[in-house]
Amino acid sequence: QGEGAPPSSWSGYMGLQGGTESSHQISYLPGSTDFDVYVAAADMYGNYTGITTLKFTTQADETAPVFADTFPRIGDVKSREAKLKTHINEYGVIYYVVFETEYASYAPTTAEEVRNFNPYDSEVCEISSWSGSYYISANAATEKTIKNLISDTSYKAFVTAEDRAGNLTAVEMIDFKTSKELLIDYGGYDFTLDELTVY
Repeated sequence: QGEGAPPSSWSGYMGLQGGTESSHQISYLPGSTDFDVYVAAADMYGNYTGITTLKFTTQADETAPVFADTFPRIGDVKSREAKLKTHINEYGVIYYVVFETEYASYAPTTAEEVRNFNPYDSEVCEISSWSGSYYISANAATEKTIKNLISDTSYKAFVTAEDRAGNLTAVEMIDFKTSKELLIDYGGYDFTLDELTVY
């Protein structure tokens, strides 16, 4: 599984008081899925029961994930890169497409088009674009660095999130502009301001 990929098994333990009913919530299960739960108990002396198997099926998930407030957003913008920052309420996948603003009319307009974007498609293959996808954990901020951008250029980013049931958020569009690239001659070598660390 990739970083941020949803779990495929769940485990845990809880304390019990004799003669009292207790419960434990198992979170982030995919919808419309059959599960087997294997349960055993032990007392304070280390004596174990046998294993009991429980079966259940989760309900269908027809609700799209939700971005947290202020997400998605573009941050840490430099002359040739920027960071896409995302945060949703369940495990899923982030899809993004970035176009220079002047070519934004070629960009995808629906969540499905963002998810299925093909930079080699005949209509856009001669236009610079940046696209990709990555797993995201539930309720955890994640960022993706978009590299090899053009300095001093305006961009539009189109972002959607998909949960494990295939539900997509509406497309979020983000405007940003890269900074100017300043070349500095240092010891006979040219560096951009982004490449230098100032102490």
